[in-house]
Amino acid sequence: MIEDFRIAVVSLWRRPQFSLLAILTLTTALFLAVTAFAFLNAVVIGELPYRDVDRIVVLWSSTPQKGISKDWTSYPTLMDWKRASRSLEQFAVQLRIETGVVGGEEPVRVKTGRVSADLFQLLGVNPIRGRAYTADEEDRREAVILISENYWLRHFDGADDVVGKIMELDNKAARIIGVMPRSFEFPSEATDIWAPLGYVENWPAFLAARQSDGFRAFARLKPEVSLEQARSEFEAIANDLAARYPATDRGRAINVTPLRDEVTEPSLRRGLWLLMTAVILVLFVACGHAASLFLARNYGQRRDISVRLALGASVRSLIQQRLAESLVTSLISGVLALGLANISMHGIAAILKGSLPRMNNVQMDLKVILFGLGASIASALFAWFAPAWSLARSNVADVLRGTRNATGQRRQTGQRLLVSVQLAATTLLTVSAALLVVSYTKLQRVSVGFEPEHVLLAPLELPGSSEGRALNAAQYFEGVLDAVRRIQGVDAVGAVSNVFSETVPNNTIVIEGRGAIEVEPNLNSIVAGDYLAALKIPLLQGRWFNDYDRPNSPQVAVINQTMAKRFWPTEFAIGKRFRFGVPGEELGAWVTVAGVARDTLPNGPESQPISHFYLPLGQRAWVGSMEVVVRASMADSTFVEELRRAIRNVNGAAPKFEIERLKGKLDRLGARRQANTFLIVAFSLLSAALTAVGLYALIHFSVMQRTAELGIRMALGATPGDLLRMILWEGISLGVFGIAVGLAGAVALTKLLAGFVHGVGVYEPLLFGGVALLLLVVVVLAAAAPAVSAYRMAPGEALGRE
Repeated sequence: MIEDFRIAVVSLWRRPQFSLLAILTLTTALFLAVTAFAFLNAVVIGELPYRDVDRIVVLWSSTPQKGISKDWTSYPTLMDWKRASRSLEQFAVQLRIETGVVGGEEPVRVKTGRVSADLFQLLGVNPIRGRAYTADEEDRREAVILISENYWLRHFDGADDVVGKIMELDNKAARIIGVMPRSFEFPSEATDIWAPLGYVENWPAFLAARQSDGFRAFARLKPEVSLEQARSEFEAIANDLAARYPATDRGRAINVTPLRDEVTEPSLRRGLWLLMTAVILVLFVACGHAASLFLARNYGQRRDISVRLALGASVRSLIQQRLAESLVTSLISGVLALGLANISMHGIAAILKGSLPRMNNVQMDLKVILFGLGASIASALFAWFAPAWSLARSNVADVLRGTRNATGQRRQTGQRLLVSVQLAATTLLTVSAALLVVSYTKLQRVSVGFEPEHVLLAPLELPGSSEGRALNAAQYFEGVLDAVRRIQGVDAVGAVSNVFSETVPNNTIVIEGRGAIEVEPNLNSIVAGDYLAALKIPLLQGRWFNDYDRPNSPQVAVINQTMAKRFWPTEFAIGKRFRFGVPGEELGAWVTVAGVARDTLPNGPESQPISHFYLPLGQRAWVGSMEVVVRASMADSTFVEELRRAIRNVNGAAPKFEIERLKGKLDRLGARRQANTFLIVAFSLLSAALTAVGLYALIHFSVMQRTAELGIRMALGATPGDLLRMILWEGISLGVFGIAVGLAGAVALTKLLAGFVHGVGVYEPLLFGGVALLLLVVVVLAAAAPAVSAYRMAPGEALGRE
């Protein structure tokens, strides 16, 4: 076998054009396969770095009637869950507040996880330096924190004495007691600090407030308890709490979600598997192309092969040598593909970091290397099988006599089958790509209700401690708006809360003259300045807020179209009154509808409008954070810096903030769909190109081996046009068969696309027909060159060639 490999290397070296074409084809397809698998491995297949992760679940509150599946809940409610459950052996809590302000010359907002002490034990993760905080330290509300390995390296240069150092977090001196490993990405990749639950300033209020929806829980199921058993138990717990606490828990359920689904949601996993399927189809087509090349080479060497067989060489030895050549070709391609993937995957991961989770885990590990080598060997076997089958059925006597049936007919049959398979796979890919392209195009035409171009967002928190915030909130944010208005180039500026954030729309609404309405998801936002003008949201009826909307004046609101249609479908909404509040909280004062604005989709074109009402900042007692919305036609880097300085000058204690473009934020919401669409379209084009080359090679070599037949036909009266039509028809009939098989498979495959297409039926006759027509054009073009060559052939020339 070693001698076969040596001969294979020499043989490939002596045929550089054949070798380069085969290696280039397989390297491209294997590179795509290895890269896609690296991302699939990091996000879906790879184990999460937690102990016995399949038994860890996340506990959310939910409101099924409102379509809310994941909502935060109160600390007392979580403690009721913990006491009532018999399915759990460990229980930990996370507070919703995920930011902290680190002091210094310029305060900086840092992603901070506020979690109970038992979380680290539940997940089975220990600090790489120091220790985790304890439940006793949490109860005593000690100012102890953990930092991430990345934060330790960035801000402490990896100092050995970092444990015990003091840093300022949320205006409080905190002691660093440990460093968490880089792999600990909880609750997100960006988390740099972990603090006990009791670290927050108003912790005693959280302990008693049943209506405060700021928590979720993590738990480990007992070994003998299944997920379905736990869900059944928590359904009973939710029913019991609804009966005991109807004001806060009526209509609430408990969502028990596996941690794995929380980290990589099912739709993301389906998308990555879809992408991997597309890559495998491309690899399949590339292998078919390589097999066609080997078959064509067999035909070119048919006399040499037959002479060797006549002189005593065995068919088995020739087949073994072809296997060695195929393995060498594929392994060279695999090594090149692994090298290219290793170079490029980290750059791709950096680009996708905002769109996909666990991008820090993308690496060339042993699993990826084994997949690459396995795919290379599988490609070698696939590309070798058809040529080996052709060799095994060769007839030495026929070849030496010059009979075409020796290898030509069988080679033709094998290559026809390969091209048909390539066409079917290409059809599958192209149909999928077409569906995604049409879906993506339709999404781009969906109006989000506002104009995001030339709009900047600056997220701001009220600086300083919580004391006095009620008096200073309006003054601070309105002061910021005044400072921004004075910047040259600002067209409009406003501020808003709870729009471009992950706020759960779960208010209770009471309409004057009616009862409470619990089944409608609705959101309220506090606004200031010219918010509608900054986003160019049309005011359809009534008025916007003005300087007379102050604490002592009647409370007013501007509602959106959906809320107007939902609550006053047959009435004029202006002047109508409603009250609202968090479930379990006493409802506020009556609010009068002053205006109706157009619906918006701040979560992107794939979201749905919900009832939404705006409240003026001047009438709200307190708001902790808002996003400043600035419309400026010339928002270059100089303008952004001027904007940052103007805001910082209002209050130097405000933490450092990032300014981003609203268009970029919306683009990131659709980045995953855009990436999938782009990649599958690219794969389908590559597959079509490979298939066209394979079809061209098939018909070209068919014409070559049939030159004598074509000469005889012309000598007997066939015209060049007859030959042209005959050869074109062979290519077209082959193409129709392959495309038909592919369309039949596409009908089944596209069921998997149901969750990825928007505004497009999975079965689209015009789209399917368009794909079939496009691929048929590719088939005709691939067959045209050899057909024209036969058309131009003279009878004597044809007979002379053979």
